[in-house]
Amino acid sequence: AATPAGFQRRCELALKDETVWLQRELKDLRTLAGGRLPGDADEMERQAYEHLARYLFLEGGVFPLTRERFEARVARSRERLEGLSPRFLGLMGEILELRSRLIDQPRPYPGLKQDLGRLLPADFPGGIEFDRLPHLVRYLKAMSVRADRFQADRGRDAGKAARVQPFARAWEQIREGLEEASPERRRRAEALRWLVEEFRVSVFAQELGTAGRVSAARLERAIEEVAKAD
Repeated sequence: AATPAGFQRRCELALKDETVWLQRELKDLRTLAGGRLPGDADEMERQAYEHLARYLFLEGGVFPLTRERFEARVARSRERLEGLSPRFLGLMGEILELRSRLIDQPRPYPGLKQDLGRLLPADFPGGIEFDRLPHLVRYLKAMSVRADRFQADRGRDAGKAARVQPFARAWEQIREGLEEASPERRRRAEALRWLVEEFRVSVFAQELGTAGRVSAARLERAIEEVAKAD
């Protein structure tokens, strides 16, 4: 259980100058979106670094623990560090700007605040992987599209929300029981989590596209797979 943290620390020591510089650059988070961060600025910086450290050092796992694996991971991390900070800050700037616009909606659709809290909780970006950030931008854009269309036709918005609600509720029920779940159940539940978000995009802002096929039938199968996982 302690090995991943130790493995990460060994990688950090091997890339000491690079990781120190990365942490310095992440201080620019404070100026993004006019400082309107979803949580404490110091905590956000810490979580942002841990978010990127998982991507750099832990993606792909650490077992079997060998010298060759460690050296390969350090080499890959050195390559990934090239331009990583600007890419991350660019995505975060877009995410936080979209968040600010949604917060400032004069007539928000029902549940907008809850949607923001789900996608950007106070511990963000601790609970999301680096490769998911571009998708998160799309999810927030879909919320903006929904907010605009809600003003034009509230009845239609309610009908679309009714299509999403059963799957959103199923995910929330599954999420509540994940604390002691098996790794396989957690993996399937995580896949379901993002499939529900993709379904929201397909329902409220289809023109933005989805990351693969998504449908009510596929969601039902995904829910069944979570239930069957050991």
